[in-house]
Amino acid sequence: MTDPEAVKRYRAPEYQRLLLAARRRLENNGGSLDGSVGVSNPDEAERNAIIGITGRHRGLGVGRVSVTLRELDAVVHAGTGLTLAGLLEAMNGPLADRPAEAARALAARRHALRPAEESPLHESAEWFRTWLGVLSRNGTVGRLIARPQTVGTLAQAVRVLEFLEARPEGGTPVALAGLAAEVTDDPKALNHRTTLSTLILRALAIREGVPLPRTAEERRDLWDRYEVVVDDLASRILVLNLRGRVRGWGSG
Repeated sequence: MTDPEAVKRYRAPEYQRLLLAARRRLENNGGSLDGSVGVSNPDEAERNAIIGITGRHRGLGVGRVSVTLRELDAVVHAGTGLTLAGLLEAMNGPLADRPAEAARALAARRHALRPAEESPLHESAEWFRTWLGVLSRNGTVGRLIARPQTVGTLAQAVRVLEFLEARPEGGTPVALAGLAAEVTDDPKALNHRTTLSTLILRALAIREGVPLPRTAEERRDLWDRYEVVVDDLASRILVLNLRGRVRGWGSG
């Protein structure tokens, strides 16, 4: 049974640095009681507190006093009825599990990268591998998997690039909204400043050996290279000096 007064005793100043060190160790090792923790340059109260836990005397002026996690856990349990982890959580909330968090992050990263690494383009196209390397190095992949709303965006980008790469040269132009709807079911997914659009334009710029487009004209030109029509005003049809059938066109 937990003793509230005994738990309260561990809130005294002489225990704070020791318990903070214990919390960091347990969070970093997944809760294992292997190893020890200590306090550097302890004051007299801290030194006496740790002597009380270990039963081992340490003289004045000692540079560091330590206690094994198992010793600390046993003393805490005997005095409070809680494990060391339970005491730390009762005092300052749940313990993190850093190894588990790292494993989850690695698994999420591998899951996000799998569509790209399994794409035929990964084996056949150097520009594609370069693009993927850039996204990994500049933190884009990490940011994508950190947010539920963008976790699948890289896979969508791969499908768009595969679609564009498979199109025959000089084929029928495709509207940007139509391409977006075809791949993502969202006709606005490739609009300017969407995450997907930014990913695709970076890939196409790398493929073409040009800087990442910064202006609307540069973006339109890059899409044009792949017969993708950005909007109704993107047509390059010239009508200068042609007489139109509609009143007001070519008049005069």
